Amino acid sequence: MASSSNNSAPLDSISHSLDLVNHLQACLQAGATIPPDLQASLSNFISGTTNTSQHSQTSLSLNSQLPTPPASQPSSGPNTPLRTSNPALPPSPTRRFIFNTTQEDAPTQIDTCVRSSQRSVCDKLYRFDNGTFLEFPETSKNGIAYLIRCDPDNWHSPQGDFVYSIGPPGSMSKEGKPVTHQLVGDHEIPCRYKYRTCQGLKVCPHADMDDVMDPHTKASREMVEERLARDYEHRQAGDFPTRAIFEKTVAFVQAIRRTGCSLEQHQDPVAHAPAKDQAFLEAHHTELRRGYIPSKPHCPGRIVYGQDWRGMHAVMCEFHSDSCRLHYIQTIDGSYDLPYIQAVLSGDTEEAQRIEDAVALEYDSGPAAECTWVENCSSQRLNCPRAHRDKNGRLICPKMKRIKCNVKFHIYTPLEEHRQDFPYTLIIVRGTEHNHLVPLPTKTPPRLRSQLLELLRTMSEELSDLTPRRLLRHPIMCAYLKQHFPNKPNATLGDFHPSLLNHSHIASFIKIVKDEVFPAGTGALHLHRIQSENFPVESQYIRHIQDFSITDLDDPEHKGSEGLRIIVCMSQEGSRRLQQVEHGQSDISFKRINGKWYEFIVAGRDRNANASVVYCRIYINRQTAITHFRIFQTIEKIVHGDTGQPIKWRHLYAISNDEQDQQGLLLSWTGDQDGAQAKGLGMHLQAIAQTRPGYDLYEPHRKLSELGPYDHLHRLYRVCTVHFARNIRKCSVTPEVRRAMSSLACIEHTQWDETLLLIRTKGGRAGIDWLENKIQSQFALEAICWQKSKIPLYVWRAGDSHDNLVEASHANVNLEGKSCTLVGGIESGRRFDVNRMALLRNFEATGVRRSYNSNHLSENATKAIKRKHAQNHENFKEPDQQIIKHNERFTKAESRMNTARTKGIELRNHISQLIDQLVVLESQHEHAIDPYNISKLQEQLNQKHRLIDAEKEKMNKQLDVFKKSGEELRELTEQAGKMNPGSGKYRPRALSTDV
Repeated sequence: MASSSNNSAPLDSISHSLDLVNHLQACLQAGATIPPDLQASLSNFISGTTNTSQHSQTSLSLNSQLPTPPASQPSSGPNTPLRTSNPALPPSPTRRFIFNTTQEDAPTQIDTCVRSSQRSVCDKLYRFDNGTFLEFPETSKNGIAYLIRCDPDNWHSPQGDFVYSIGPPGSMSKEGKPVTHQLVGDHEIPCRYKYRTCQGLKVCPHADMDDVMDPHTKASREMVEERLARDYEHRQAGDFPTRAIFEKTVAFVQAIRRTGCSLEQHQDPVAHAPAKDQAFLEAHHTELRRGYIPSKPHCPGRIVYGQDWRGMHAVMCEFHSDSCRLHYIQTIDGSYDLPYIQAVLSGDTEEAQRIEDAVALEYDSGPAAECTWVENCSSQRLNCPRAHRDKNGRLICPKMKRIKCNVKFHIYTPLEEHRQDFPYTLIIVRGTEHNHLVPLPTKTPPRLRSQLLELLRTMSEELSDLTPRRLLRHPIMCAYLKQHFPNKPNATLGDFHPSLLNHSHIASFIKIVKDEVFPAGTGALHLHRIQSENFPVESQYIRHIQDFSITDLDDPEHKGSEGLRIIVCMSQEGSRRLQQVEHGQSDISFKRINGKWYEFIVAGRDRNANASVVYCRIYINRQTAITHFRIFQTIEKIVHGDTGQPIKWRHLYAISNDEQDQQGLLLSWTGDQDGAQAKGLGMHLQAIAQTRPGYDLYEPHRKLSELGPYDHLHRLYRVCTVHFARNIRKCSVTPEVRRAMSSLACIEHTQWDETLLLIRTKGGRAGIDWLENKIQSQFALEAICWQKSKIPLYVWRAGDSHDNLVEASHANVNLEGKSCTLVGGIESGRRFDVNRMALLRNFEATGVRRSYNSNHLSENATKAIKRKHAQNHENFKEPDQQIIKHNERFTKAESRMNTARTKGIELRNHISQLIDQLVVLESQHEHAIDPYNISKLQEQLNQKHRLIDAEKEKMNKQLDVFKKSGEELRELTEQAGKMNPGSGKYRPRALSTDV
């Protein structure tokens, strides 16, 4: 190894060279003339760099002993030292965010004619600071070198930033046998060497190779933009409506041939197409799906051209018929090129090609035209998305072919243990030129990719439901963009790199992090995994997961093959509060979770804080009485395990009906009129009653164990009056019957039987069905009228007549997100419940409320009155609008009728006058003697007859208008009697007498 004294001359030469370059740059920037002494020094420096015998003393030596690898055979790697001292590259601090937002970073220094081995000299050496973002490295025959500083603590290979795809042929130094390379400095450092080759581009085989061959040695974003602008101008030049119609037609034919008839195959019909052609199409479509074969076989029928039942043009499955209409059929109109569709689907290749050739010749479009589709070699796309004819004349999407490129990338990277001493990567790019178009920047640089993945990992709570759209509007992402682009109010991820505006690209990053955080997916399997972890009891939220098979359930209400799955989410504090509640509510939601999952929640009011509380959330995949029975049974077990006491249902645990004996008991339960939910609760209470001794408080002669499910409901359950009224409004009955239905929701009803009879006799089919539904439910009528129930009056009056608490809880948690995955829905529900419990604990410990409101009952009543008043206005808005429209129609019809009456009278009077004039003319005609007068009078008579006929025709038209207007008025009068009176502000107009 050479001593430091031997290297002093090259170092002095380097410093002198840098001084010359800096002096020259200062002169050029100032616009001054270069001094003669500086000209002489530059001449001596240039002549010295061109003299090969003086390279070791006057120029930067990259590798004084490494031979250049031949084009056909890669080199075995460098074997000379890699030195560390570099006076031309002072260390610089690492930037937190290392990517330029517009173009590549400018090099900190550029050297020319730099030796890279004993027999070769690189044309240029670019030196870049830490955090360089290099997209389009330059190339030349002798080579362009890049010395790039990297962060030793967060090492990223700069070649990952290249837009060019690099790959085989190539080679690399063997593991455990590092090589060395003389860059600059005094010490040898082992490094890893590899070289790769530019992979070029993938193009459609029907492309014009002269167009896709665009040789270049340097590239930039501007060149990409120019290329795309040329393509756009070329498309715009022939953008005629006929071309657009044909392109749309070809795309439609591609789509229907690819998808075929999607009807699930139940039998094996014999296709009419030749087996060879059908097999080829199936193989080609499987290739386009990249080998994916649908799990369910679909109909193998061809798509043919024909007519539908109305005689209109259509494309359809060859097995479609009047007896089997499930097979594919689609009516097509004149917006497609029908002759071309008919030619392709009927197999008339000659006619189809004739149309394609004509369109290609005139509009440069279609399967016969030259294709311009180009993809980066790193793209996963294998086939051109446009349809073309193969050598056998078949319409396919051909495989793209690769344009090979011979540009080589030689990469030298220090071994990991030496990166602190020499944090640089050397890349030498050799090749005369890239022989293809400039590739598109579709690949995200690895460093930016790592930062984005790290950012996604901070969103663990929202990750399960994260999508590209939700990510872009997420507060963390907005803050991140604001931090890096403080002067750009509408910054997007595209300001980091254009590839990040591809939502599919972002979705792939989200999937990577999801797979890390949720290796078992975002469904029930992940919940099983969470439940298996050992959390303290006070921290547990997912308390119970159980699967029941069909045979275990013995459920006659469910005829499917899917079993029951119950997931109970409940905190220990929720158990304690549920055990103390007096009036409970329950309801089920269908919007929160994707798929066949329902969210059943149990809620109530904390009377101390005057706030609603969700005690537990249960996720189920079925809605039957057995399902709800299992739900209440599981809740009971969890509450008993957490508190040591069961839920004390009033009619099972009370010793009397006296108000003083009801302390600590659950007095009532409110829900909607879901028969499965109510019966499931009744079955659960019946099971508890089997373990309770004693007799019923209402029927002392009956033991508690003898009560059936609906007997228990009569003593506890109430139907929400809001749901009850809403269902009444949906019934197609008269206002009288509707009022009778609404009157049933009361404490006492003096004419109960008469009201039921009125509904049955005057309600028509809708009224009878509504009443039968309430009677057959066996609990609904008892749950809306205290007189028919067995609930004490003080309990009925103190309890909840509606389930607004639980409905509000649904609405509040829906603000956290709807259509969630199972894991995401449970997580958002957990956050909501934890925050609500924290509010209650804080109020109980410190007296601090959740808002500035006093939370007094008067405020609740005020809100309820305002809401009710606003709802009344909203309810009356539609009937009032109907009355207004009715009155407008009535006014217009009345106006038309009056106008027709007035005009008719005027025409009748005019006709009478004309008839009088006609009588006079006829009398004169009879007594006329002069032939001239006779002729003149005859002409006047004919004119009067024509005028009278014309006036009669006008009068008949006015009479028709009069009659139609009168009929419309009578019709509107009939409608007025049936209309909803609304708010009473408007009254529907009607005729007092017949027209």
